[in-house]
Amino acid sequence: MCARNTIVIVGFLLGWSAVGVSIASAEAPSGAAVYIGSPSWYAQFDGAGYCDWCLWGESDGHEVEDYHEMLSGEWGAAIYYDGIESAPAAMWLTDKFIWPNWETNSDFTLVSASSWDNPSNPVTPNTDAEDRYHNPVTACDTGQSVISNSDIEITIDYEVVDLGNDNSPLGLRTFANGWGYARSDRYVLLQTYTITNISGNNITGIEFYQMLHGHPANEYAATVFSVYESIEYVDPLEEYTPYNGAHSVGTFRYAITQWNDPDHDDATADHADWIGFGSTVEPDVVENGYYEGGHNYNENNRPDSGTHDSVEDRLLNGHPYSFGEVAGAMGWHLGTLAPQASVSLTLALMFGADFQEMKAPCQPPVAVAHWKFDEGTGTVVADSVGSNDGTLVGGPEWVDGWTGVAGDYALEFDGSNHVALSYPINVLTGDSVTVSAWVQAGVSPNRYAPILAQWTQDPPGINRGYYLCLDNGKPTFYLDDTGAMAADPLGEGEWHFLMGTNNGTSLTIYVDGVEAASVATPSHPPTFVDAYIGSDGPWEYSWRFYGTIDDVWVYGCPLTPDDDCFPTCHPDYGEWAHVGEPECWCFESQCHGDADGQVEGGPITGYKRVFINDLDILLAAYNVKEPPDGPGIASIENGICADFAHDVEGSPITGYKRVFINDLNILVANWNILEPPHGPGIPADCLSCGGGESLMAGGERSEAALEQGVDFEAMMAFLEGLWLDEEALKGLDEDALLKVMESVAEAMEGL
Repeated sequence: MCARNTIVIVGFLLGWSAVGVSIASAEAPSGAAVYIGSPSWYAQFDGAGYCDWCLWGESDGHEVEDYHEMLSGEWGAAIYYDGIESAPAAMWLTDKFIWPNWETNSDFTLVSASSWDNPSNPVTPNTDAEDRYHNPVTACDTGQSVISNSDIEITIDYEVVDLGNDNSPLGLRTFANGWGYARSDRYVLLQTYTITNISGNNITGIEFYQMLHGHPANEYAATVFSVYESIEYVDPLEEYTPYNGAHSVGTFRYAITQWNDPDHDDATADHADWIGFGSTVEPDVVENGYYEGGHNYNENNRPDSGTHDSVEDRLLNGHPYSFGEVAGAMGWHLGTLAPQASVSLTLALMFGADFQEMKAPCQPPVAVAHWKFDEGTGTVVADSVGSNDGTLVGGPEWVDGWTGVAGDYALEFDGSNHVALSYPINVLTGDSVTVSAWVQAGVSPNRYAPILAQWTQDPPGINRGYYLCLDNGKPTFYLDDTGAMAADPLGEGEWHFLMGTNNGTSLTIYVDGVEAASVATPSHPPTFVDAYIGSDGPWEYSWRFYGTIDDVWVYGCPLTPDDDCFPTCHPDYGEWAHVGEPECWCFESQCHGDADGQVEGGPITGYKRVFINDLDILLAAYNVKEPPDGPGIASIENGICADFAHDVEGSPITGYKRVFINDLNILVANWNILEPPHGPGIPADCLSCGGGESLMAGGERSEAALEQGVDFEAMMAFLEGLWLDEEALKGLDEDALLKVMESVAEAMEGL
């Protein structure tokens, strides 16, 4: 058991215990060591809550002696307030960063530091812990330190949480792509900073910053990622009751997560690790950038550039993620503190091992990426489901697509070109996968002709990742060195539909809807590398495709050729089948006004799923009457996609139409809502067996909207916002909108 080990400084050293606490300087925060741990990790914090020594091990499937550093980077906090000595820079709480070795701008001194085992907390202390110098210590489940300067006192409380069989979600890998969340280890650390004004005067302009520079798994590998996301998932920490009332819990949805590919260290090979932290309070500023590692030969060995500079300069830039020596930071504007008043911020520091997705079971199947190749021109192919757009490299040629319909295009590759996707496809790290494409094989002088690959050799000669390809002309779906290979090669110049799946047990390749081969799924580490269409890499020596590729899909589920994208349990399944099984009804947010399945906007203005493209589709289809009174919705290209309510409106006298008031109300209710992290986003539940929650007034499903008529207040707000948005108006069919508004006015008569 941990004894309560305390260092107290009041002018001079009064007393301390050597177990769990070490002293470098009698008054500096770096002079104390607070050892906190669980059965699967332990960490050494200084008196300012700074950590550069966190080891992870047991629960990633390795022995205790195989602990490796998860935090040989920096976990450090900084503060700013009007009149602070470091102004205009923020001040680090710790006085010393350990690597690189540099002294910070801190003027804080240590008041006390303690670590102990709370008998009420069931977490078992880590008795295998060591300090930075490999001396044995005991890492406890609870701790506290206090630092102060002449203006403020900061109390830092620690508590290890045992979630048992639950996990807290780490960050969503990247924006709007349908990827699942990584899960934390069962043991999560709560670290709470309580800032108290001891100056006797109001303190204004308080800002607080937390930076994480993690080294997950292979700390020297180049492929390290950092991302900030607002997580929308149940967090078991919300139900946790802390033993220390200083901690405030909830859903730690605002999170920075860092991860990378398998470690090359023999002791910790073949797994990927995660480290991240979350807050229940939305940050005012965020950055994911880099941290200049190693020693810099300048004054004081201070790093020359990186995220730590952004923290000091209070200029976090909101970058989405970076590579290499990554770092992430969040900042909060905490306002003003009256004398003796306090404000607290609780953060959850989490670790995870290997790839574990925290997402709902795959029912129904939902695509995470779809490259239609229907642009017909240009150097970008859009991901119509998410935001993983591809860039044409080497000039593949735009040609007619597999349908033969005018306006349907594909890309023809000649062995010297490919499509580079924006980032790795997250589901291609796990065991619940489908990759499909239409291909027309050419004559290839090479053995391998990759269609879609997220693949590498790590270490050299050892294949890692997913690889849908032609192997000597035979359709094959590889995972690492294991492949399901069809018996016969494809004929030259013939269109074929290929689909590779992994259900966790079997790898299967289908050709034109018929199972062609199946093998056992191998055990494999997750592979976080860039993905390509028509190639397996960007290098001159990479294998490349000869022939034509069209309509590439990726699902986070194992499908079969008979699977419908629209679930049979859905209340509108019969209607979907009746109107011809439109693909657009399979968009996760279609029933909420997303007619095209795409996001519009940008990283600065924010993305939205219901905007001008969707409005234009609705305007074209609005009030088009079904036969015999009119040509019907089938006469309007993509018109059925604007039937958000999945119903028919009208009467035998006025005629029936599939796109009318109900659908307009739905679009207006969700118009211009920004996706996370800029806004709450709209639900992605249209394929749930419940049919998708309605955002209509009163919470009624769309069938009741006809009785309600037009939502006048929402409509006026919609129109006002639309007319004031000059950029939006540039892409709008105004004549069509005016006709719709005239129809709306008629519908409102008598209300």
